Amino acid sequence: MAGSLKKRLALDANVLLDLAEGKDFVQEFREEFQARDYELLVMPAAAAELNILRACLKTRVWVAQATGLCRPATRRTERVGRPYATLTGFFDPSSLSFRSASRRPERAGRPHYPLFKQALSLYGGEPQKTFANLALSKLRTWNCQPYPLSDVNRALAERFGRRLLELKLIPEEGWNDGRILGEASVTEIPLLVTSDKYLLNIDEDALLLAFNDADLPPVHPSHPRRLLKALR
Repeated sequence: MAGSLKKRLALDANVLLDLAEGKDFVQEFREEFQARDYELLVMPAAAAELNILRACLKTRVWVAQATGLCRPATRRTERVGRPYATLTGFFDPSSLSFRSASRRPERAGRPHYPLFKQALSLYGGEPQKTFANLALSKLRTWNCQPYPLSDVNRALAERFGRRLLELKLIPEEGWNDGRILGEASVTEIPLLVTSDKYLLNIDEDALLLAFNDADLPPVHPSHPRRLLKALR
């Protein structure tokens, strides 16, 4: 059992976007590690980022069709699907964090959407939305497996992500990446494959202490190129 745990890697959302874009180094990473029997796993928070981007893309299409800016070629149009369609229930809008309006009356009616903010600020361009849609449709082809978590483990991961924010180890827009680190940890996956600079440049000692304080196994963020180099 211990040996199999070492053969698992968690993927950040940006790695899946790079795969969809067809970047050579990420394709090589996937092929090399899968050839060595590594499982490439997609944590729920990473899938949620991609689903948000796909929802934005499809919402744009619906608006264009409704306003007559985009007209289908035939009368029977292809069914687009729900804006929050998920991979086996990965993304549930009710799981997003909201800031209670009653706590700050002057901001009533303005809910807080940290995950929406991160996804749209980091990957909000039209190409990224298209790549997110492609990535979600290609997961099975790439053999990148979605990994479900229990409600308890999701809560632990979210708490850890918020703790990283409190410690200022990650910026506010990186809150969801803190969750992905927590999800990889509760799943006992030692490496998170990412291209996010703030994760790759994080204070490793402080991160290790944060994991220790949370009584969670540590996870090390690593770039696909660095992992490829380590194989050779």
